Amino acid sequence: RFKDVFGLLHEVKPRDKIFLFHNQKKFTYEIFDIRVVKPTEIDVLGHTKDERLTLITCTPLGTNLKRLVVTAKRV
Repeated sequence: RFKDVFGLLHEVKPRDKIFLFHNQKKFTYEIFDIRVVKPTEIDVLGHTKDERLTLITCTPLGTNLKRLVVTAKRV
């Protein structure tokens, strides 16, 4: 179910690792920022000067009241 894709994202914490696989290559990221924002705060989607991964989901889970934004840097 689509709403469950990031169902456990609320449990991560800074310094946790995220592993992505693309074209049989492994990419490792370390979480450095976790925040909750209003849906209108779209600046979290802007370009950055560094290579980072940003994961976004609705919070509280199953609602569209706010957004949980988890940001990680490549290590």
